[in-house]
Amino acid sequence: MNEVMKSVVRDLLNGNEAAKAAHLAMLNRGLSKIDADAEIGRALLGCLWEVNRGMVDRLDDVFNALARGLTCVELFPDELYED
Repeated sequence: MNEVMKSVVRDLLNGNEAAKAAHLAMLNRGLSKIDADAEIGRALLGCLWEVNRGMVDRLDDVFNALARGLTCVELFPDELYED
């Protein structure tokens, strides 16, 4: 992850309780900090991509799902975005 994304993830974890809870849950399940940070970053980028295309903002819902054990692969399946 580049320095810009590291900063974005760090700020997100400091300012969003759902992101913080998801990150902690992933760490408690045994993910490394690097992998948990990357999953938070992927969630943010996936949600930004969706909102940019007029889809519903589901950022906190995605973080809550990550906290429950789902992954970004499950939350952003390719089939969801096929034309």
